[in-house]
Amino acid sequence: MLWIALFLLIFGKPEGLTLIPKFNKNVKKHVESEENKKEILASIKDFKKAKKAHNKTEKKFLKHFAVNSLKRDTPEEFFEISFKKMESAQNQFDQKSVEIRLKVQELIKEEEWQKILDASEKGLLKEQKNNEKALQKLNKVIEKVKKKLADDLPNPDKQKQALAIADQLHDDINQQVRAFFKINYLENDTLRNLHATKTAIEAVTQDMKQIRKNIYDAFVEARFEMIEVTNEQEWDAIVKSINKLLKLFVKADN
Repeated sequence: MLWIALFLLIFGKPEGLTLIPKFNKNVKKHVESEENKKEILASIKDFKKAKKAHNKTEKKFLKHFAVNSLKRDTPEEFFEISFKKMESAQNQFDQKSVEIRLKVQELIKEEEWQKILDASEKGLLKEQKNNEKALQKLNKVIEKVKKKLADDLPNPDKQKQALAIADQLHDDINQQVRAFFKINYLENDTLRNLHATKTAIEAVTQDMKQIRKNIYDAFVEARFEMIEVTNEQEWDAIVKSINKLLKLFVKADN
């Protein structure tokens, strides 16, 4: 479903507390102890397995969420229950991430860690660039959606109200997604710190959790506000227009 691509970007998150570009390759190259190297690689394999399972659960949730978001009669309770379910699954994955991060950092020496970070810098900069490109593509889609509102809502008063709602959601998404992108191994001191405490690492996961909540709340609020200023026919026209634009967004991203 086309909407899944949009929700995965908006509600998406950094790769995780454990992975940085070519981490396995650099562990093999820079960690001297064969025993430690073996344990680290086993831990990362465990993390990737957990991440794959979590991504599958998340995609299933987002599909259900997207479908019901487009229905005018979906009640507010649905969104409250949905977020709690998503949050519960995310908390389990975050706990796993913290455990593995703490285990891995105990097996790496200071000089080895610095070599791994240095070797990963190019890949991290590339990730930053890709994140910015993805956000720019999303912004272009949102701008086109706002232009389509004028066609789908010929009433000037409704146009004004709908555009104000869309502008606010656009600003919220940009602010929060950019905050997400800053939680990385180039800009976050906790992630770069080989001796980060459990409390400090958990604080990073809490920051990510709050950003997710902020985005979710902004989207749900905008949805209900948009329903209030449109009738059923206008709502269906807006959804149809967005679907067409998202199709172009997905094609451009492939």
